[in-house]
Amino acid sequence: MPKTRGTGLLMLWTDVDPEHEAEFNRWYNEEHIHHLLKVPGFLSAGRYEALSGGPKYLAMYELEEPSVLRTQAFLDEVRFRPSPWRTKTSGGHVGRNYILQAYRQIHPARTNPIELTMGPSPYLQMGRMDIPAAMEEEWNAWYNTVYTEDYLTVPGVIRVRRFMVVEGQCRRARRGIPCATRTPGPTAYAPSCGSTPARPPSSSGSTPTPSRRGQVSQSNTSRSRECIPSGTS
Repeated sequence: MPKTRGTGLLMLWTDVDPEHEAEFNRWYNEEHIHHLLKVPGFLSAGRYEALSGGPKYLAMYELEEPSVLRTQAFLDEVRFRPSPWRTKTSGGHVGRNYILQAYRQIHPARTNPIELTMGPSPYLQMGRMDIPAAMEEEWNAWYNTVYTEDYLTVPGVIRVRRFMVVEGQCRRARRGIPCATRTPGPTAYAPSCGSTPARPPSSSGSTPTPSRRGQVSQSNTSRSRECIPSGTS
């Protein structure tokens, strides 16, 4: 089976005004995802749509490693060679609250080989946050050994991966106004590309909120379920 996971992610969040949505989704599903998956090192992809909160649209690409984004294949064929359709329809042109970031996996240190060919999970729960440098070592140790272990006991939770931002950009509107890189509170996502709807998350069990002596907790989370256009897995 082809490999579907590496140690890198490319993720894009954006809102799109209603008058641009149909064309934006058509471009993404019919051209853009397929174009990116031809680049060596892009392993699989999925798109999501917010049920509440935002930004409304999320696209996630599994990368062999983050350095894929610095290869000539990506730079010459994608980043610096936009198609005519992309120049007028992409999230960078019609989007608001636009966030594009690359990530490197930091936990687990090695992915279980059986997961390397798994299809993407039908639902995701994500948290994006900044931690003061003085607390990073202790906070990461707590997160990796306490929080994630507690989270994996929740019915329906399959696996946990953690990533660090290695490069990215963020702007609030087409004028390029800077925006925060964190999700403002919980956000729920559903498929965005019209495939067979995934089943809703199990209602059994609740999201754990473990803490280290009451001092550390995770608040900026999002839930999503996945939609993979045909030919992208």
